[in-house]
Amino acid sequence: MKIAGFRLGGRESWGLVEDDAVLDLTHTPGLPYADASEALAAETVMDLAMAACGRKPDHRLSDVTLLAPLSRPRRLLWIAPATREPSNLMGALAASGHEVAESGTPLAASAGFAVVIGSPTRRIAVERASEHILGYSCFTRVTTGADDERAVARVFGPWVVTRDDLPRLTGQALVVTVNGEVTDRTDLGRIADPIAQTIASVSHDAAWGPGDVLVFGTAGSRRLRPGDVHTVRVPGVGELVSRVTAAGVAAPGVAGPFHVRCAMKGTAR
Repeated sequence: MKIAGFRLGGRESWGLVEDDAVLDLTHTPGLPYADASEALAAETVMDLAMAACGRKPDHRLSDVTLLAPLSRPRRLLWIAPATREPSNLMGALAASGHEVAESGTPLAASAGFAVVIGSPTRRIAVERASEHILGYSCFTRVTTGADDERAVARVFGPWVVTRDDLPRLTGQALVVTVNGEVTDRTDLGRIADPIAQTIASVSHDAAWGPGDVLVFGTAGSRRLRPGDVHTVRVPGVGELVSRVTAAGVAAPGVAGPFHVRCAMKGTAR
């Protein structure tokens, strides 16, 4: 099951993606929720699956603009790849077409593997951690080159793939490319244990709930320049593309010398 946010005809909605079609759940009886974050917080994952049974798709995937799948996680942490130390990543989540300007300061991008919590999680054992995972997604954290800790864009998507569609991380890889050249490849099987350990650890610090997100950084940051295309891809999950543009080709009304244009593209590969 793929949980997505999207925009169509000026209206923001949410629903499920299957193949090349979208099931719109915005006005579904029994699911009175404004977005997927609100629906998950109400612990309605099984209701989402039931809502899809026997229903015909509402839209073609090519007709909608994908947004961040979860727009309002209550908790969002970045887990540093080297130290596994968590840091707060809360802030607006970028969607397709989002642009951010930095006044003359170089930009850098770090790839991450997003793990979405699916059930109330408080003081759990490492051995039970995977039971609390709803699913996975891709993430890019864009920072200023002068301050690698200050995120200026948080790009999330293309959707959340539930754990039943990706039951094992062993044999899966997160691949990062810049302008088509592979700059990093991370074996997700190698971070399966750190994922479980981190979920258990943070659950002893605070209560986590459905729709909260942990992003596991997979490599160091990569400097971006105007014209660069930064891509994060996980087979079975999807592809997240961030483009850096110069001010001369940025959207009207956006000031500053550098901009990041983020496009979300789902792939079945």
